[in-house]
Amino acid sequence: MSAWLVIRGNVVPKQRSRASQDQWDSRSGLSPDRAFFLRWLWHIIDATYGPVGIELPQKKPSTRSQGRGASKAAGKELARQEKPIALNPTQGVVIDLANLLPKATYRIFIDKLFSSSGLLHSLRDHGHGATDTARKNNSIYKELAEDKGSDGKVKRSHEFSKVKAIPTTNNKVNHIAWNDNKLVLFMTAMFTGADNERVERQKRKPSSRKPEAKPIRQFFGDEAIKIVQIPTVAAAYNEEMNHVDRGDQLRSCYKYRHPLRRGAWQALCWTFLLDVALVNSYLLQRYGQPRWKRYTNHR
Repeated sequence: MSAWLVIRGNVVPKQRSRASQDQWDSRSGLSPDRAFFLRWLWHIIDATYGPVGIELPQKKPSTRSQGRGASKAAGKELARQEKPIALNPTQGVVIDLANLLPKATYRIFIDKLFSSSGLLHSLRDHGHGATDTARKNNSIYKELAEDKGSDGKVKRSHEFSKVKAIPTTNNKVNHIAWNDNKLVLFMTAMFTGADNERVERQKRKPSSRKPEAKPIRQFFGDEAIKIVQIPTVAAAYNEEMNHVDRGDQLRSCYKYRHPLRRGAWQALCWTFLLDVALVNSYLLQRYGQPRWKRYTNHR
């Protein structure tokens, strides 16, 4: 069994309540072209235990290896291989959310908030493939980080739609840089960034006159719209993340409208859960097989 999974962290709007300012939710949404919210975890900033439900692994007591020579070296190598990848509590949210879902092989698209090369390696060890965007200071290869830092400078302008891919030493994760309007960095265990991993998309000529937009403006010339071949990693990431945005939009536009008068907990525990249930019910009847006339407008 294989499924698409999107994991994203969002800040709860401050205007909801004073008590909700220090909390955000991490949710998983199942795709494609859907926006179901399946699981979420609350996180209290600066809390001792981090995200609710996440427990840091306890250190195992060290054991002294016995024997000498080859057996001792083999023991050290085995211990090195079995050593778990260290993740911070925020990155642990991704592993914990995936474990809450039915056992399967998931293709996971991760928000930049959780991004790290160690997380993608850990997900591979759990049997999942993952893709995320990366910051230049977020365990991305130094060469690609330097390219990102020089992005927009006239002397170091990058060719439009050019892809540079560097695999890790164990070939489990690929670090990819792709030049669109700006240089975009990806870390992925699902795509290679090879020339045969391209899809066609219609793009409009950007109106920006900034230095980083010069290559793409030269590519378009006098044409306002062009069919462009873009990397599959970028197309898949944009499409899957867009499904979560659609779910957020449905919840914000068609939410439970009732004034809250008796405590901030209602905004977090009552209205949020009700909004999610309403949106999920609408999506299930729209894309499922209801025994009534299908509603295509969520009003």
